[in-house]
Amino acid sequence: MGRRHMIRIEARDQISPMWTAIAAVAAGVLALAALAIVIAGTRTPILRGFELIATGAFGSLAALEQTVACMALLILAGLAAGLALRVKLYNFGAPGQMQAGALAALAVAGAVGLPAGLMLPLMLAAGACGGAILMLVPALLWVGRGTDTAVITLLFNAMMAIVVSALLTGSPAGPALAGLPITIPLPLFGPELGAYAGLFLAVLVAVLVFFMLDFTLWGFDIRATAGNPVAAGFAGIPVTAVLLRVGLMSGALAGLAGALMLALLRSRGIADFLPGLGYAGIVVAVLAALSPLAVVFAALFIGAVLTGVESMSSAIGLSASLADAAIGLMLIMALIGDALVRYRVRWIRVKAVAA
Repeated sequence: MGRRHMIRIEARDQISPMWTAIAAVAAGVLALAALAIVIAGTRTPILRGFELIATGAFGSLAALEQTVACMALLILAGLAAGLALRVKLYNFGAPGQMQAGALAALAVAGAVGLPAGLMLPLMLAAGACGGAILMLVPALLWVGRGTDTAVITLLFNAMMAIVVSALLTGSPAGPALAGLPITIPLPLFGPELGAYAGLFLAVLVAVLVFFMLDFTLWGFDIRATAGNPVAAGFAGIPVTAVLLRVGLMSGALAGLAGALMLALLRSRGIADFLPGLGYAGIVVAVLAALSPLAVVFAALFIGAVLTGVESMSSAIGLSASLADAAIGLMLIMALIGDALVRYRVRWIRVKAVAA
């Protein structure tokens, strides 16, 4: 009889916050390394490519405003993805929910006779409601029948893309959706500082989500359900209601991002910007290890990379889809880093049984 080895993947009993942070930083570095390979594949010198990325993200006041605006939206998208992932709800529908939120906010913006002071709050509330409504059916199917939410939410993304496409060609709202200037008041810091007002609002929402999760009964129910739903049910926590509530909150946060987009990114239409941002929210959530406060810092990194890569693509005449490739690379690296933190690989020596 001899001996042979087996590989066993085991979940770690405790997850170190230090190693979580190290894994997030390493995932970002590896994503940039992978991006360097992509840049080299375009026959652009790597250092020149990263110089263009940095300039596109921070090289001017306009570039900085674009990065800040992108960061604000990514914070909300990351919160939406992270809150759902806490209870193992795979909400891949942020692009569609953001589009639904933008459409709802646009409907409010087109209303006649609304006081200027109420316009922005009503738009944001409508956007949150639009995203929550779009998430309602997947959440109900998940808690009621155990349907895979990843598939359902992706289908809803396709549905919203069709709706937006139809509105672009056959609706009075088409010019606004296509990206023509929209006058939406964002009065927190004045019109010239609208992006920073949006960032302030997004950070405020992140802080509120943090306090909700850590210091309220709702947060306790969510943490207990995330840890062990069976034990939470025996303890008297309404698990089904908690899961449904988390799903609706996740959709509302994504819809809020869509509403805020109308006030921040007026040079773009919801048809061509939101899909990438919605999926990038998943990258932000994973890099932040689902922490609402860490989402802010992850969004800064991802936002700078996305705006910088898009600017670089425009400067050297490449397709704008290079930014989507960057999102994919960062997601892969973030998932690998998260898996290494949560699981360990063990080599087990076993005895071979004689024939």
